[in-house]
Amino acid sequence: MGTHQLQNLDYYELDKTSLTVSIPEPQPPTTIPSTTPAVPQIIRTLFIKFTVVNHTFSPELDNKSSPLYKEYTSSISKELEDLFKRELGHETQNCTVTRYWSGPLVVVGSCDFLNTSSLNETKVKKAFDVGTNNHHTLGPYLLKSDPANTQVTAYEPQPQTTVQPPTTPTTTTTPTTTTTTIPPDNLDKYDIQFTIINRNFTDDLKNPNSPLYKKMVKKIEARLNQLYRGSYPKSFKYCKVTGLKLGSVKTECSCFFEKGSTVETDLFSTFDNKTNSTNWLNEFQLKPGSLIVKESVKKENPLPFWVIFVIGLCCFIFAALLALFATVCAMKYFRHHTASFKTQQSDYGTYLPHLDMRKVY
Repeated sequence: MGTHQLQNLDYYELDKTSLTVSIPEPQPPTTIPSTTPAVPQIIRTLFIKFTVVNHTFSPELDNKSSPLYKEYTSSISKELEDLFKRELGHETQNCTVTRYWSGPLVVVGSCDFLNTSSLNETKVKKAFDVGTNNHHTLGPYLLKSDPANTQVTAYEPQPQTTVQPPTTPTTTTTPTTTTTTIPPDNLDKYDIQFTIINRNFTDDLKNPNSPLYKKMVKKIEARLNQLYRGSYPKSFKYCKVTGLKLGSVKTECSCFFEKGSTVETDLFSTFDNKTNSTNWLNEFQLKPGSLIVKESVKKENPLPFWVIFVIGLCCFIFAALLALFATVCAMKYFRHHTASFKTQQSDYGTYLPHLDMRKVY
């Protein structure tokens, strides 16, 4: 009807024998596979607090942008993650350090675990105990060997703070106090030497006035002061770097203590223990066996020239007077004995006493 008996379609002429109409065969219904959504893994975060004893807290660790913060965080986070992956396997996802505070160095780490039915704080703490050889070492870090010091909690631990009770403001006069620096002559001096192997000795370290020399000396002195002040809070005074030498960086220091408060063997043991057997002084890697501690023998100051001159003059005058006195005594002695041989004249003749009382007429 629409093609006028197969004659034309609009302006197209059609062939009457060309029309074919086919009916498609029925096809089976297509089955669309259903996808079951994956069950998301539930992550549980736990916090681990522990204390490192061979490193001390530095104000730089409060600044997350500082090189020291980044160095510590990268190293400790890796050690924690390796420990838990070794002890707990696939349950461990990742670990990172979240904060530090002093004591001497308290570390708080955050670890993500798969929230399995067997995972809990007790299991994680046990894994930490085993992985650190019962609170001894975490890689190059020496830990405080007190199980109660390590905590595994579901919340981030906070440093203990002392809350002062409110007080009524009063006007008080604060007396001025002066700090008296004890001169080295009134202290025991110990010479300490060790070698730093993760630093290169450059030309700048030959010049005590260069910024690099001053910066490195300042850091080493700060680390030594923290190390010994923690062990000898009353008797320790200060440490001072006296020289840096080639190979890699040989460090010479002098540390001062109250007289008679310690001996060189104790100072050696303290340094050795706090640096993990002379391996790490905070960020400085040390050469094992390079530590030398010896008490400094004080040299008597030479006398001034004028004192030596006066002493010599006094000795000369004394010797001259002594010689004069001896001469006078000798003259008196010889004069006395010479007088005894003189002849005595009398009315009866000449008397010679040395001739056995005989008279000569």
